[in-house]
Amino acid sequence: MDYTFMIKMVSDSDHVTGVPGLTLALSGSKSGGAFYTVTPVSVTDRGSGWYAITIDAADLNTEGDFILVVTATSADDQDVTSQVLASTTDIVTSATSRLLTLGQFLALK
Repeated sequence: MDYTFMIKMVSDSDHVTGVPGLTLALSGSKSGGAFYTVTPVSVTDRGSGWYAITIDAADLNTEGDFILVVTATSADDQDVTSQVLASTTDIVTSATSRLLTLGQFLALK
């Protein structure tokens, strides 16, 4: 599932004023791995320096820390750290698979 981050980009001159109308560059790191260029699904300027940045689910497919670095000319870099967790569905499916395997094993006895 794609995910949308809300990021405020502020002026690199006063470090407070939101800057609209920027062209953003994104990089990411999965679970301590090397940084790579993130191609967003969409970037929407929400005004007053706020941006809605939607990234593809493939960028969030590794458990652990996900670091998103957002840069733009005339703005301070913004770093966002998120924790990617196994979904509840994956845990239930995994547990069910183990139970079925155990049930099949017991049926053999």
